Parts: sequence; structure tokens; C-alpha cells
Amino acid sequence: MGYMSNEDKALDNKSSATVLIVVGGIGILADLIYIFLNPFDSPSSNRLLTGGVMLALFIFFVITGIFAVKKYKQLRISVEKEYEARYKIETYFENNITADDIDESAKGFEDEGEIYYARYNFIKDKVMTLIEDMEKPDDVFIENLIDELYSDYFENHSREYTDDKL
Repeated sequence: MGYMSNEDKALDNKSSATVLIVVGGIGILADLIYIFLNPFDSPSSNRLLTGGVMLALFIFFVITGIFAVKKYKQLRISVEKEYEARYKIETYFENNITADDIDESAKGFEDEGEIYYARYNFIKDKVMTLIEDMEKPDDVFIENLIDELYSDYFENHSREYTDDKL
């Protein structure tokens, strides 16, 4: 599935909550009409059994929607922390770090894998230093951000570097 940011999770929970509450509410109303007004002229035992089961299902939808709203509110707080961390880290890298600075950490390595890990560890060390004074975002967010920073710096550079060695 891959990385899913807290923002994506929050939006997913918000849309799920909306659908569950709306469908559950409409279902409850329709079910109450079915039980009490009997528009299909069903026998009362059949109507009460079917209506009762459906009512329980639609109540479950509404309750699940309420839990999704609560989760959405929790995730919104995490989204703000991610935005703050991302802004601080990306701004620092844009203003203070060049691809040459990162490449300095890979000097002496010949293997492409070793070069990658040296660069990656340089970026990771800088990121970890920058987030020391803030509430630490979750590890998956940090790893994804490091991957994005690496790609920003070396998406085209690694091919040029490899071509130079040939």
C-alpha cells in the first residue's frame, strides 16, 4: 500500500464518517417507516424481525461514523505537527544544504549502494538533529520525508554520477 500521511488518513476518516452517518441516518428513518407504517403490507412478525435487524445495522453505521469523526479530530492534530516538521526541515535543507554537501559524506565509496547509504545517513542525521527540539513525528513520516529529500537532491544526479564512472 505504501506510505499514507496523516493528512490522507484524516481525509479518509472524514469521508468515511460522513458516508456512515448519512447512510445510517437515512437507513434508520427508512427502517422506522418500514416498521411503523408498513408500506409493503408485510406480516408483523416478518416486519419486526427484518426491521429490527436492519435498525441494528444502521445504528452500527452511525456509531462507527461517530468513531471515525473522533479519529479524524485526533489526526488533524498530527497533521499540524507533520506540517510544522516538514516546513522546518525542508526550509533548512533548501537554505543550508546542497547536493555537494551531501556528496561529501559519500567520498571514498565506490559501490552505488554504499554511496546511497552514505547520502541517506547524512540526510537522516540532519533531519534527526532538526526534530530534536520538537515533538517527534512518527517514524514512517520521517522515513518518507528522508526519501523525498534524497529524491529531490539526487533524482537526476545519480544517473550522471554513474555515467561519469563509465
